[in-house]
Amino acid sequence: MEKNLIITIIAFVSVVVVSAFLGYIVYKKKKDTNIILMVLFFIPSILSLVFTGKELWNSLSDCIIGKEIQTAELVGEQYENILSEIRKFQPQDASDSLKNKIRSVGERISNPITANDFFLKAYTAHIDENYDKAIEYYQKSIELDPNGAIAYSNMGAAYTKKGNYDEAIECYKRAGKLEPNEAYPYNGLGYVFALKGNHDKAGEYFKKAIDLEPDFEGAYNGMGVIYIKKGNYIEGIKYFEKAIQLKPDYAEAYKNMGNAYAEKGDYDKAGEYYDKAIILDSNLTDAFYGMGGVYYSKGNYDKAIEYFEKAVNIKPDYAEAYNSIGNMYGKKGNYDKAIEYFEKAVNIKPDFAEAYNSMGIMYFFKRNYDKAVEYFEKAIELEPDFFVSYYNM
Repeated sequence: MEKNLIITIIAFVSVVVVSAFLGYIVYKKKKDTNIILMVLFFIPSILSLVFTGKELWNSLSDCIIGKEIQTAELVGEQYENILSEIRKFQPQDASDSLKNKIRSVGERISNPITANDFFLKAYTAHIDENYDKAIEYYQKSIELDPNGAIAYSNMGAAYTKKGNYDEAIECYKRAGKLEPNEAYPYNGLGYVFALKGNHDKAGEYFKKAIDLEPDFEGAYNGMGVIYIKKGNYIEGIKYFEKAIQLKPDYAEAYKNMGNAYAEKGDYDKAGEYYDKAIILDSNLTDAFYGMGGVYYSKGNYDKAIEYFEKAVNIKPDYAEAYNSIGNMYGKKGNYDKAIEYFEKAVNIKPDFAEAYNSMGIMYFFKRNYDKAVEYFEKAIELEPDFFVSYYNM
């Protein structure tokens, strides 16, 4: 198709050049030629231009349409292959091999036209954590296919990552109405309500997801988190174990198991699970953070700093990890170094009351009481119920 286009362009240019050259000769040599004869002379050239111009237009159209059909066929094949895999997990939870497969397709779609085209472009942006672009493409996919339940669900996940929980809830609910027997939207709602602190509502949605899909490891993991939040560690651990049974390489569930044992005060067991999570996913920042907490609880502050720093190396805007490093240096008596890290924490998260309180403590130890009071007051301003700062003042 592209070869035909090139041939047509060459023919068109040739006719134009020849016609112009002959016209120039007639004009120079035959200035007194009868106008009628000149018109008769140019008629074949004009007809040739019209013909080749039409052929050029048809070739261009065929080439463009051909590329669109080729793209649509490409997406259709790939989409059918990965559709079953992406129903269960948010894009950022997809395996590396699946992510690479999606990227290879998404990057080849330069001119998205179908709902599936936009969906895969959205998914590609989503796994690369470009949530604004992902939402834009999901919306375009939905415009072309208003019944795209998966697009609504994934858009809910993108809004969740951006912290737009109300928009996320709306997307998940729409997905649930379109596909009432699919577990994924209910699992998404469970996570959003958990983030909003409504653990009872979150538990209802995770249970609904499990009822619809008894082998849904993500929902078991979510339900385990809810039980841990409620202080029921035994039940929480049972749900994490079920999630791991269903998906033995589920790093997030191992990390949450570590959290559960850490909350119980069993730091050796917690460390085992954090270590397993890190082996499975070397970019799981919360697992490194949890391991840092284990070493802190054991009084090994240098080792704790090592793991907290690994967390911030992976996630440079991890304010809580900077705060924890500051606490470790404070424990070691290096107050200036501690303050340096607390300042990093509040620069990232200006409403971080705990970090301001910690800075106040460091200035208190440095006997700079005015500065200490300043930071305690800042912590109280941000969180009026932050009683520790009242006590410190």
